[in-house]
Amino acid sequence: MDVALGPYETVALWRGLWQGPVGPFEGRFWQHEALALEPRPHQPDGPPLWIAGEGPKTLERTGAAFDGWLPFSATPEGFAAGLAAVRKASADAGRDPAAVTAAAYLTVTVDDDEDSAAEEQRAFMERYYGVPYDFMRAFQGCAAGSADAVADWLRGYVEAGAEHIVLRLGSGDPGTQLTRVAPLLAALA
Repeated sequence: MDVALGPYETVALWRGLWQGPVGPFEGRFWQHEALALEPRPHQPDGPPLWIAGEGPKTLERTGAAFDGWLPFSATPEGFAAGLAAVRKASADAGRDPAAVTAAAYLTVTVDDDEDSAAEEQRAFMERYYGVPYDFMRAFQGCAAGSADAVADWLRGYVEAGAEHIVLRLGSGDPGTQLTRVAPLLAALA
């Protein structure tokens, strides 16, 4: 099978290998006589390819060549702007803009005491990243507070176009957080 490499040669190579043997081909980064992948994926065209990030080039690449987008946008408005750029890049590449699945990767900490929730999340994030919490919150979606407040915040992402939400529990006590998050997830479903 010959693969049209184009500007996204690695993506084209993956997709080609998932369908059968590939080669020979000459690309900017890859040159091979022939390659085969066994066993091939169960899905005929292979698994969906997702990408994370929000820089202009990432948004363009997502729309042009990927199946899903998973940023950790700091705000629903930022998410909506990024998704609009992905959809435009899809259309510019001749793809159906709705073919790219939109998801958001977000950190939540639930506690009826908002100050306790914020402090728990701060401690978790600073341990996890080793940098000040406020630095991470500037570009990463984080919410700490009551279940209702966190659910309202998550709804903003859904309204901005998120089809899936991946939650990270911002806590050193994930068991307690799971019990607090479960009811709000049921309310969002």
